[in-house]
Formats: sequence, structure tokens, C-alpha cells
Amino acid sequence: MNPGDFGRTVLWSTVPFIYGSYWFITAYICLLLLAPFINCLFKYLPRQYMTALIALLSFFSVWILLGGRTTPWNNVVYAILGYVTGGWIRLYWQEVNDKIRTWHLWGIIIFSTSLMIIFNHYAADRTWLATILGWPEQIKPGIQILPMLIGAALFILFTKLDMTNIQGFGHALVLKTASATFGIYLIHENTFWYRLIWPSIANILPFPDSLFSTASTALIITLVVFVMLGIIAILFDTIFVHPLTKFIVKCVQKWK
Repeated sequence: MNPGDFGRTVLWSTVPFIYGSYWFITAYICLLLLAPFINCLFKYLPRQYMTALIALLSFFSVWILLGGRTTPWNNVVYAILGYVTGGWIRLYWQEVNDKIRTWHLWGIIIFSTSLMIIFNHYAADRTWLATILGWPEQIKPGIQILPMLIGAALFILFTKLDMTNIQGFGHALVLKTASATFGIYLIHENTFWYRLIWPSIANILPFPDSLFSTASTALIITLVVFVMLGIIAILFDTIFVHPLTKFIVKCVQKWK
């Protein structure tokens, strides 16, 4: 490897935002830069306009399914849609809470999941219509608004749960797990760690020889990875992130 290639490899690995080697980090940092401007929209625009913005961004996600070769949809728009949807839920959900029942939310989850399965099955068949519309190329991305609908519905369902009965160790465990989840995602989705973690854990367990053992092995691997990365994420936050955050906040306060 020549010095130029080595330098690019180092930058690609350590500064994914600049090189786009880690899509989520790129989208996340762009969202942080845009968040103050999006917050102004919530401050000055009524609910109907913010709902229309969500509908417009959602349409961008299905634009490419209409046979188009280009689409305004990308990872940054994906992040903005998630942020705007979360803001809408936070500000306006209580206004519509009485109109939308729990079974409506479960209906959204079941319908969206079923539609994703049907879409992938039809796209994989490569019928003449699916081929013309370019759907076989969308099997992995799928209909990208549907996972966001499922995520929003699940989030609202969880907010309806009564968590006051969880006290002591259980309460602390829930909070720690929730705070570590973001770190778990970042670690396991990293290009380098993703290819190292899953095969390493899988090689420890015996190779499954039936449907039941396959499902059991998959569940065990997932739980082990989740717990292991959760511990790493908590330690990293405790040792590096939280002290660094406090230091930056103090510096900013002194600068003001």
C-alpha cells in the first residue's frame, strides 16, 4: 500500500463523517447541524404545516418506487424525517391521543410489516412490472417509510406503559440499558467491528442442525452481542463521554 492509499484508509476509518464511510454518523452529524433550524419550524409553524412536511418527506421515500432513476431521498433526509416525526409526537401527540387507540397503533405495525414482506416477495419474483419499476434493486432498502412508521408506533406504545411499578434495581437497569442502546448500535454497525463481533460469537456456539436450534442459536448470539456491547458502551460513556461532555460544557460556560 502506498502512502496515499494508507492515508486515505486512516481517514476513512477515523473520520467517517468526511468520507461517508459510516452512513449513520454522517446523517447524525448533518442532523445536529440542521436541528436548530428545524426547531425554528416547530416554533413558528402550526401543527398542520409540520404534518404536511412529514407527509412530503415520506413521499420522497417512495418516489424511487415509481420507476424513477433519481430521488430526493437520502440518509440525511431519512434522519430529518425521524427527527421531525419525533418532534411532532413530543409536541402534538396529546392533542390526538384520544382519537388514536392502542389497536390503531398495532394495526400500523402489523400492516407495515406485512406490506414490507409482500413487497420484498413480489420484488424478488422479478415480474415484468417489478422490473420496469426497478423494485428488485429496492429489496434491501424496501419501502423506507414503513420501518419509520413501525418505530413511531412502537415508541408511542411504550410511552403508554405504566413504568411507575418498576423501582430499585429494575428501574436502574432499564435506564442503563436505554442509555447504552445508542452505543450498542454505533459499535455493531461499524464496518470493522461488525465483521469481527458476529462471527466471533457465532463460532463459540455449535453449528445448528434444525430449525429450532437455528432459532435458539440466533437468539443466544443476539443476546450475547447485546449484553457485551452494552457493557462496553456503558464503560465508554462513563470513562470518556461523560467527563468529556462536562469539560466541554464548562469551557462553553466560561467562554460565555
